[in-house]
Amino acid sequence: MARHNGCAMGNAPLTQASALEAAQARHRAGDLAGAVSDYEALVGLAPDYWEARESLAFALYAQQRFAEAAEQFAEVARLRPESAAAHSNLGALLWQLDRRGDALAAWDRALAIDPHRQDALFNSAQALGYLGRPLDAIDRMRSLLLLRPAPASTYFHAGMLFHSQGLREEALQAFADALARDSDHGRARWMQAITELPLAYGPHESPEGAVDRFATALQRLDEWFDASREAQGASAVAVRQPFYLAFHEVDVRDPMSRYGDLCARLMRSASPPAAQVRTRSRVGAPVSVAVVSAYFYDHSVWTAVMRGFCAQVDRGRVRMHVFHTGTQHDAETDLARASAASFFGGPRDLDQWVAAIRSVDPDVVLYPEIGMDATSARLASMRLAPSQVVAWGHPQTSGLPTIDYFLSAQGFEPPDGASHYRERLVALPNLGCYYDELRPDFAVPEGFSGNDGVPYIICAGTPYKYTPRHDALLIDIARELGACRFLFFIDVAPLLSRKIEERMALAFRRAGLDPRDHIRFLPRQSRPAFFELMRGADVYLDTLGFSGFNTAMQAIECGLPVVACEGRFARGRLASGILRTIGMDELVASTPSDYVGTAVRLCADIGHRTAVGSRIAQRRGAALRDLAPVRALEDFLESIATGHTPEGSRRGA
Repeated sequence: MARHNGCAMGNAPLTQASALEAAQARHRAGDLAGAVSDYEALVGLAPDYWEARESLAFALYAQQRFAEAAEQFAEVARLRPESAAAHSNLGALLWQLDRRGDALAAWDRALAIDPHRQDALFNSAQALGYLGRPLDAIDRMRSLLLLRPAPASTYFHAGMLFHSQGLREEALQAFADALARDSDHGRARWMQAITELPLAYGPHESPEGAVDRFATALQRLDEWFDASREAQGASAVAVRQPFYLAFHEVDVRDPMSRYGDLCARLMRSASPPAAQVRTRSRVGAPVSVAVVSAYFYDHSVWTAVMRGFCAQVDRGRVRMHVFHTGTQHDAETDLARASAASFFGGPRDLDQWVAAIRSVDPDVVLYPEIGMDATSARLASMRLAPSQVVAWGHPQTSGLPTIDYFLSAQGFEPPDGASHYRERLVALPNLGCYYDELRPDFAVPEGFSGNDGVPYIICAGTPYKYTPRHDALLIDIARELGACRFLFFIDVAPLLSRKIEERMALAFRRAGLDPRDHIRFLPRQSRPAFFELMRGADVYLDTLGFSGFNTAMQAIECGLPVVACEGRFARGRLASGILRTIGMDELVASTPSDYVGTAVRLCADIGHRTAVGSRIAQRRGAALRDLAPVRALEDFLESIATGHTPEGSRRGA
């Protein structure tokens, strides 16, 4: 918030001005209670004295009495409708009170008065991104960067926004500008390395060399965080992670291990003093497990990895403590809370999360994923329990020396799977999870009627799953079928979807095909609407290299044939694992040409497609409500809590 820098202003009588000066002196001296009392007395005597109301608002804010502060800022804005500062300050308080739309409206009013007001531009850009209007957020941020001077923090946050939307060159420039203003800006330096991994590939762009560039940048980053900078490194760790490395079909164990070593080193240098970590559990007691995640709500990680375990775990064997590091809450959050011996949530800094985890004295800390949530990754970079485990919510090695075991599934892992992990691999039976059908209500899909009489093919992967090698396969399918529609969905980062749409359109035109006849990008659908689309579709095409789990399970629930191509790594074998589990191996292609042929036959032969759909409906129960992984996970947790290496676990060479 921008604070007025004077004492008494306007046309206030001298006695009022003197009283305000005295109250502000108490405020500056740290006597907040006395200052608030003086300000309230002034406002009571002179309700239109806006300077007193503004000072009262800042004092209330300092006391964390946010709702009362917002009331005072609203009065200041009413008294001074021409003041951009008044509206901007009001917006900041409304945002803090979770009144998101009202906050944005206040910032918009501030910018209508002063289009160059930096705090309103910055705050509204951040808000627009949060509210799912990234293109408007980018426009605001670009306007802000045209103003001078701007601090390093502004350029850093601009870079983060540009990076999230796949604007790689703009992001790199913004991080460079941040470092030009503050050469020790560790988070900007960190993001320069992360940004070497593109989020999606547009026309004339290729994944070739991206992994090597990231490895080189990572080495430079490790050297930059030398002994003189280690202490400040913790604030940079995992500000964003090499999430997009997993979408390259290469073995990432070596670069992720180098990354993990850097994270652990920086967190060790700046973390709170470690308590003595026990080496063995209390004999006879249930295993105490701290489950740490930002995704205890209706999210793919929760649905696939943790929901069934939370609902089905034997509480006589496992005492589960939930640490919800995220901000989103819904009915699924309530389910997690109900299944836990204790539940920790709400805003906390890192030290507070560490203290909360240590307070339950866990035998095991379990992370459903490492690679997506920054807080979880920072915590995972420290030793907080005798045994620490990561599950396959992000299905690649964490690379962290502080993580002992990687939980995967027998249905996902290739024969050499253990060599892909720094952790010791534990492959739970079958699909490694307890999964139940979602059974959503009916809803009409948005933006598509499906009545044009041609086969339509669901392509539901996120943009970063579609690398250029997909284009040739789609073209081959289109050539074989003639008229058909590939249905994609616009991502929460719409510029990423635009990139791959433009790339695919160019590839189709070069192949002599009109992309308008084949490629459709639909709005994001509600779950009921998405299910209705799948019930009417002909084929679901799984992505290559990084497969889909939740969407493949949803397609199976709808009786929609899923075509998968088994990958080299577990992350490329999720859908094929489902298909093999239910005995539908015929839908698992071993080569790209088989992938094309399987999809074409399903679309062209209605009798074959109907028969396949019937077999899916008959067999899908084999993938549902499987208690074997839950019991195996309980066995595993008990074994490591008592100091035994679990039977059958394998550590990579």
